[in-house]
Amino acid sequence: MSRSNPWNVRGGNLFDVLRREMDDLVGRIQTGEGGCDEMSSFAPRANVAESDKFYMITLDLPGMKPDDVAIELHEGRLTISGERQAEKAEPGETFHRLERPCGKFRRTFSLGPDVDSENVEAQYSDGVLRVTVAKSAKAQPRRINIKS
Repeated sequence: MSRSNPWNVRGGNLFDVLRREMDDLVGRIQTGEGGCDEMSSFAPRANVAESDKFYMITLDLPGMKPDDVAIELHEGRLTISGERQAEKAEPGETFHRLERPCGKFRRTFSLGPDVDSENVEAQYSDGVLRVTVAKSAKAQPRRINIKS
């Protein structure tokens, strides 16, 4: 983003950071330190960028496969959801610490009515998901010529 973003506090909206921390705390209380069950959830960290031509949402999803993730765009709201499975100990192996989050996640980003729902791309590489949503042609800046 070229402009200053006043709500960007330590990697996201202050309330998103607080929600993430509370989700992590509640998840640890419900399942034990690092445990994972069918009720477990987490919120992957995300970046949201905007240019004149598109929005780009980047999520950290290490250890996940593209088939584990669903992406939907509806009325200017981009929703990314999925599930990360818990790590399983091999026979004769004992985990002493499990800190990597697992369970279901769902992140929704309000992009606005100026998105082109027919022009959305998603790429997944090295545990990072990048979703690019183009802005509609009418949302593009247009230079106005001055007549003299």
